[in-house]
Amino acid sequence: MSPTDTQNLINDINQYVRNYPLQSFQNLRLNSILLRLANGGTGGGGGGSGFNPVPVTSANFTTATDCPLIALNGLNLLIFFNESQKFIYQETGDWTPLVGGGFTILIPGFDSTTANYHFVVYVIS
Repeated sequence: MSPTDTQNLINDINQYVRNYPLQSFQNLRLNSILLRLANGGTGGGGGGSGFNPVPVTSANFTTATDCPLIALNGLNLLIFFNESQKFIYQETGDWTPLVGGGFTILIPGFDSTTANYHFVVYVIS
């Protein structure tokens, strides 16, 4: 980890976690910082690539379950489902990658047209 990456992490921790501990859980800032640490400290803060969250709502879906995100084609994703207050996982059958980028929600009964759902998508590699 470079000195710049280290300082960016320290700045983000001081600004977002120390000053706003409860909010850092709710708005996923702490999660973003932890993911950056797991990635060797790169991404976010002062630039770089990595764990910049991509907010997604029902408006991004083209069908009841398909959310195309062309910019994320071929990348590994980590998805937080805000209404359920949990991460959803490809390995457990919650979602599957969409050809061309994005994802399809496989959760039984999920229909993006019935409510304004909110997701936060992270690129993990």
